[in-house]
Amino acid sequence: MRLALWTAPLLVALTLVGSTSALGPADHSAKQNGKIAFHSTRGGNLDIFTIGSDGTGETRLTTAAADDCCRAVWSPDGSKIAFSSERDGNGEIYVMNADGGGQTRLTRNPKVDLFPSWSPDGRRIAFSRGRNTAFDLYVMRADGSQQRKLVGGAVYAAWSPNGRKIAYVRVRGDRLWIEVVNADGSRARRLTRGPDDTGPAWAPAGNRLAFQRAVGGRSAIYAMNADGRAQRRLSRGRSEDGTPSWSPDGRLIAFGRKIGGTEHIFVMKADGTGARPLTRGGRGGAVPDWQPIVIR
Repeated sequence: MRLALWTAPLLVALTLVGSTSALGPADHSAKQNGKIAFHSTRGGNLDIFTIGSDGTGETRLTTAAADDCCRAVWSPDGSKIAFSSERDGNGEIYVMNADGGGQTRLTRNPKVDLFPSWSPDGRRIAFSRGRNTAFDLYVMRADGSQQRKLVGGAVYAAWSPNGRKIAYVRVRGDRLWIEVVNADGSRARRLTRGPDDTGPAWAPAGNRLAFQRAVGGRSAIYAMNADGRAQRRLSRGRSEDGTPSWSPDGRLIAFGRKIGGTEHIFVMKADGTGARPLTRGGRGGAVPDWQPIVIR
């Protein structure tokens, strides 16, 4: 059974991707930032790709005859990408070099492991383990050793830039909301009320979180302060927008947008204006993650 089918209820909630206006080729912020990793089904299976933040230089990194997906994330130094794959018959966490080489399996478990997130020092990876909608958060060393459960009934971890906290999605039946916990698993605190808030992403300064919220049968990108206050909608239109990721300079947000049944990678300014597509036509993509270094 395919990984996408095992995790269908969560993928529907966590990877959903109106009107647009171009940032324009002279937007220097877009050109100064690094690449964006994402997954796409354009090759038949789900595979991992990268693309420049100006929409150029698209590169396919994985070609396995199985699904590679579910949030490909950059290491803090931008040299590696962690991702989930079902190439060995089960969803497991892998890591590879930024050019797709050196693909190495980190987890071996009969349950599904997905949605990795690196700690800012690069020494640990948080990830989700479970089946269907019953998932828990785990943490391991970056080499796959010392795996331990951190939070039960939760999925989709996002490590704060200072490494002290982890934001995640609390799962209670069909309700999803965002919480934050200390990196040691203590003092969990709720930030949103749901009923369908997912995909938390920290701003580089650690003072804000972007996330996906269900709105009128669709979804939109929202942002809030790190304490859950001042929640406001960023993306507009009648589209399905989800899984945001901040640029290294904090001026842009990449996200997925579903258009005509195809998910695409979009970029907008951090205030929600100037949305533009990076992928076009049938060459879609979903669940972006921005390379955490600035190209000068």
